[in-house]
Amino acid sequence: MLMGFISLLLTVFQGRIGRLCISQNLANNWLPCKKRVQTTIEPQTISHFTGRHLLSELTDSSFCQQKGKVPLLSVTALHHLHIFIFVLAVVH
Repeated sequence: MLMGFISLLLTVFQGRIGRLCISQNLANNWLPCKKRVQTTIEPQTISHFTGRHLLSELTDSSFCQQKGKVPLLSVTALHHLHIFIFVLAVVH
C-alpha cells in the first residue's frame, strides 16, 4: 500500500518534479553514471519509436534550459522509477 501511495505522489507531482533544476556541473558530478562524450559524428542518424507515451505536462527540458540548467529527473527517469516501484511492490 505504501508503494502505491508513493507511486501516486510521483504521478501527481510529476510536473513539479520535472521543473526542479540543477546546474550542469552538479549533474555531471552528483549523478552515479558519467556521461559518455561522443568524439566522432556518425554519418547516419538512428531514430527509434518505443510506442509509449509518458503522461506528463512537461515533455521536454526547455524550462530548465531557459535558466541554463538541467532537470533533476527527466520524464524517462520518472517512468523508470515508477517501474522500479512496481517491481518492488510485486516482489514484496
